[in-house]
Amino acid sequence: MLISVAPAGLEQMFIEVGQPVEPGATAAPVPTKADIEKLLRVAPCYGIEIKVPHHD
Repeated sequence: MLISVAPAGLEQMFIEVGQPVEPGATAAPVPTKADIEKLLRVAPCYGIEIKVPHHD
């Protein structure tokens, strides 16, 4: 995947919340609840707002 972001800096968010995949893997592991919570906590520091659907 190729992502272009301007201005630069958002790549640091991916470095902070991401994790390397195992060599030879063809897909990333399913994110855990802790992974999602970390992303939701860190994203605003990079000016990103993530809308979470609410179930009624």
